[in-house]
Amino acid sequence: AVSELVAEVESAVDAVSELAAEVESAVDAVSELVAEVESAVDAVSELAAEVESAVDAVSELADEVESAVDAVSEVVGASESVLEALTRIHLPFE
Repeated sequence: AVSELVAEVESAVDAVSELAAEVESAVDAVSELVAEVESAVDAVSELAAEVESAVDAVSELADEVESAVDAVSEVVGASESVLEALTRIHLPFE
């Protein structure tokens, strides 16, 4: 009877050990999954930062283009004023 009880206890201990190993394996798998998710989140965060940087660069470029267009408009306006003034002045070219 004692040997049967010992055998049952040993069997229970083995079952608990197997269960503990399975739990440890599951915990390891979850830890790996968490690490992969963190890595993916980091990659998305880096991509978002790069996109934000690109948007900032495009915005700066748009500002520079707008400034250049304004400068060209001023030059065109000044040229038109000069042409108008020249057409009003009738200089003798003889």
